[in-house]
Amino acid sequence: MGNDEKYSVSGVGIVIFQREHGARLTLTDVKYVPRPKRNLVLIAMLEDRGYDVVFSKGKVFLRHIITRQVKEIGL
Repeated sequence: MGNDEKYSVSGVGIVIFQREHGARLTLTDVKYVPRPKRNLVLIAMLEDRGYDVVFSKGKVFLRHIITRQVKEIGL
């Protein structure tokens, strides 16, 4: 974590984000850590799964490196 605290992982699973325009984003091998007050999605994890992450004008976009398909995710 950014504050050098350490947390234990309580489980691993799948998370599905339902975005405003209806398309879903599925993340696998997501680690559940009950202690932090906010959900965290690690940019490195998305990059490891083949996405470029772009922040622009208050929005976040994922672009798949191979297919070049762009997905907008809300924050």
